[in-house]
Amino acid sequence: MVQQQKFAVSLMEHLVTATFVLDRDGYVVIWNKSCERLTGVRAEEVLGTRDHWKAFYAKQRLCLADVLVQERTAELDQLYAVHAQLSIYGEGYKAENWCVMPRIGSRLYLTVDAGPIYDAHGSLIAVVQTIRDNTDYKNAQSKLEKMAITDELTGLYNRRY
Repeated sequence: MVQQQKFAVSLMEHLVTATFVLDRDGYVVIWNKSCERLTGVRAEEVLGTRDHWKAFYAKQRLCLADVLVQERTAELDQLYAVHAQLSIYGEGYKAENWCVMPRIGSRLYLTVDAGPIYDAHGSLIAVVQTIRDNTDYKNAQSKLEKMAITDELTGLYNRRY
């Protein structure tokens, strides 16, 4: 069993997708290498703490994983411009948001997924959050939307606007 647990932790730490895991009390138990690269925050700085929010925001606020740990899904509208349940089973959520990353000093459009992990008795033991940088996609989408409503020659709004 211990060997399997070590393998699982190692697997999570080396995923190419930025990932962190909170235990049932909201403490960071895994902060993988990809998460370090995306945020500029080393695992040693957040492991065993509830300070993971500092990697994404200048002021304390809930991350999507916190919403699930604290059972505060009613607040999703205030936290994220775009959000939805991941499945019809209602066990996870997806959200998108612009974040000014304090450590790296960049504004990124992040897409996050968070899913709960339950024990055999149905009790929450952890929440896994994955993060993807979709800034290039969002910027391209915005440019296309602008091109659709403006005249190419004059730059003035067209009828579609």
